[in-house]
Amino acid sequence: MQHMTLLLLSLVFTPVLGFAAEDLSSSLVWESGGVPLDGPKQAAVYPEGLYPYHNKCLEWTEEAYSNEDLEVERSISYGTEDRHKLDLWIPTRNKQKKHLPIVIMVHGGGWEVGFREYNGFIAQNLCFHFQTRQPQAIMITPSYKLGYSRDQMWPDSKDDILQVLNWLKEDGDNIIKKYGGDASRIILSGHSAGGHLTACAFCNKNIDPSIKAVFPISGPLGLRPKDWITESSGVKSWFHNRWIELFGFRKNRRKQVDALLRPIIGKDATSKQKNMWIQQASPLAQLEKLSRKERSRLPFFHFSYASKGDFPMLSMQAKKLKRLLRDRAKILVLSVNSHLDSHFCLKDKDCQWYEDLSQFIDSMDYKKE
Repeated sequence: MQHMTLLLLSLVFTPVLGFAAEDLSSSLVWESGGVPLDGPKQAAVYPEGLYPYHNKCLEWTEEAYSNEDLEVERSISYGTEDRHKLDLWIPTRNKQKKHLPIVIMVHGGGWEVGFREYNGFIAQNLCFHFQTRQPQAIMITPSYKLGYSRDQMWPDSKDDILQVLNWLKEDGDNIIKKYGGDASRIILSGHSAGGHLTACAFCNKNIDPSIKAVFPISGPLGLRPKDWITESSGVKSWFHNRWIELFGFRKNRRKQVDALLRPIIGKDATSKQKNMWIQQASPLAQLEKLSRKERSRLPFFHFSYASKGDFPMLSMQAKKLKRLLRDRAKILVLSVNSHLDSHFCLKDKDCQWYEDLSQFIDSMDYKKE
């Protein structure tokens, strides 16, 4: 079914946020800070239910452009593809060029749509310490490959995030140092699909040593059939869950899930190919392959999601993550009422997520040159 992923996104998110009919019919904004977005490519397929989300993120980011405590360098190339662009958000009060860690914040959009400008407003809080409001980090917001043209975006999307890391070590190092950034201390974060991609970049025993932590928000940690079912008690539930684990979903349910995961698995993949892509794109599956000793050497993993209205499997996946990583993981349940609210709540400087981030940054050691 054409653009089924986008239709499902619209159906899921619209009632959760309670957008009014007049909001849904509003036109989309196709520029940010006077710079045109890559709108025409997404306009024909952008889900109507996400119009208010799109416009609200850009509206808040407009405020960030005029924030005197921030400086932004836009549309910096981090690779050879047209999509390889990033924005650099820097706290201007870093007069002494303090060695600030880098937070790479990846936007969401169901792997299909979205813009790096969705996360610009976050810099107003993320770049400053939760308590002291002193500069604490430089934020990078990258674009990456999306699946809106019915392309398969996996694994290119994850590789794009890794390419940002390569850029930081090579061409981007001088730019970062100019603003007092420290590319040897990197935190990966993102919301929804962006959170999923950062989690995927994390689950590797040969992970880049510059990555000190990941802070995904409301991003799925597993895409396998057994990762979609919620844990429940009772003999009947045990047999049902075991059936799903062994044989997958029923045919009609399988079609729905395949449509949702189309950007990951492609539109013409064989069953064997689908299983391969799903395994590769499931952070929990990758963690399960590692030994306990290998997992103990991984960076810190902070996972958060909405207390209400978020994807129902996230709480179950969070428990699995905690069992696998033990004290290397922390779970934060945000006191908000929807999947998109777990992104919107970052507009509030008092959000618990920022306190956890500042505490982790405070705990990181800085090795002087």
